[in-house]
Amino acid sequence: MPAFKVTAKQDCGGGKIKKGLSVQVVQPTANTPDAPHIAEAFEKQLGIKVSPSSVYTSYFIIEKL
Repeated sequence: MPAFKVTAKQDCGGGKIKKGLSVQVVQPTANTPDAPHIAEAFEKQLGIKVSPSSVYTSYFIIEKL
């Protein structure tokens, strides 16, 4: 399972995720992380609970690790 570093390019998630915050996302497929996996990673790693519908992949810099 590939891992990705996901960094916010702007404030998002209703302002809960601030620009520059990063998490590591493990994606079950080789594709880039999707909104539910990104939202889950922010909740598990930083305690920031956001709805996946308020998180768009275009709001993030996604780097494969």
